[in-house]
Amino acid sequence: AVGPPALDAAATLPPAAGAAPPLALVALALFAMGDAGDDPDALLALLAEPLALLPPDAPECVDLLCAAMHQLVQAADSPGADALLRRAELLADRNGDPRSVAVARTARAVLAPLRGAPLDEQRRAAAEALDAVQRSGDASLRVVALHGRARTLLEAGRVDDVAALLDDFGVAARQSQYPFAWLRTRLLANSVDLARGDLEGVEGRIADTLALGRRMGVSSAAGTTIVQFALCWMEQGRHAEIAAFVAGRVGPNAAPTAWEGLLVLMQAHAGELDEARAGLRRLTSARRWEAIPDASRRYLPTFLAEAASILDAADDAAVLADVLAPDAGRYLVLGHATSSYGPIDRVRGLALGTAGRHDDAVAALTAAHAMADTGGARLWADRSALDLAAALARRARADDEARARSLVERVRSSPLVTMSTRLAAELARTGDLLT
Repeated sequence: AVGPPALDAAATLPPAAGAAPPLALVALALFAMGDAGDDPDALLALLAEPLALLPPDAPECVDLLCAAMHQLVQAADSPGADALLRRAELLADRNGDPRSVAVARTARAVLAPLRGAPLDEQRRAAAEALDAVQRSGDASLRVVALHGRARTLLEAGRVDDVAALLDDFGVAARQSQYPFAWLRTRLLANSVDLARGDLEGVEGRIADTLALGRRMGVSSAAGTTIVQFALCWMEQGRHAEIAAFVAGRVGPNAAPTAWEGLLVLMQAHAGELDEARAGLRRLTSARRWEAIPDASRRYLPTFLAEAASILDAADDAAVLADVLAPDAGRYLVLGHATSSYGPIDRVRGLALGTAGRHDDAVAALTAAHAMADTGGARLWADRSALDLAAALARRARADDEARARSLVERVRSSPLVTMSTRLAAELARTGDLLT
């Protein structure tokens, strides 16, 4: 496996005559790992050591600078990440080595979503990275660039386009030296199934993915598949089980994480209302999401906003809807960019409705429904349709009821209703609202 253990091992190997330290040859793997490690500072120090041994213009310096950039932005949201990337890009452009240029362009594509860049900028960076990688002929680098494109597509809600990319990604993964890339082929396929609502047998496929990751020794296998298991169990209505599992991952003094928000959301769905309200008060009063790096800052408020809507916590919902406003038009991407929790506009719409801002709620939910419907995410399209129908019923303007009934009827005929306990329950609640 390529990850912190491999980096440690590479650091102990003596460089061959005239060659760069072996560490430089594996440092780029940190991009697609999406993992800052247990000790980011130690990894940064490890990456810095070979820089002192290399000539300033050595192509391997670009690898090391870009890997260090990734560590900084994942672990600390440091502006130093941008400075390192600019240094790497200048070095690559100066030495003119095609692979160095491809490394720097790929690093730019990796950094863009971690910094919350606009989707147009992400798409442009991903396209430039793939063009540069094509010129370099580096198979291992190609899979990293393709994963950057897949992430951008997933964040843009273009699930059908992610599905179309899977064959190419699988070929690149097999040609690469990175075992985790093979795993991500499976993870992305599972993500497509979950978003489309192809739920039959998906839990078994996720279990097979986890087993594959463990056999290959991929350190991120457990964390990425846990997210997919949770998404699958939500559709089965197993909220209390998810809450019990997540509770074991949240320590009393832990740094803020998405797990805290997911715990509150699952407690709310499971009817553990006192616990959910207490968690919501604790997390919103401290505004703990402000301490989270950009790479994961939107997770916590998204989960909390949906929980606030279930708990009818209007004041918290209003705050959280505004926090999520800059992320309108995106999907919430999870699990090292291998899974999604649907359009953020859907959750914003729920929070806006709870805050009494009904016109804004209808607008956000309309956008969420259109995004999921056109992108091929049938499950999220159906869910957004029901949320929109409920918002229309509450607003109760002329023609709102007719529009709401039309949305509900479309979902009622969906095959997903018989496959998703959660969707069926949401259909029943919305139907009751319209009677």
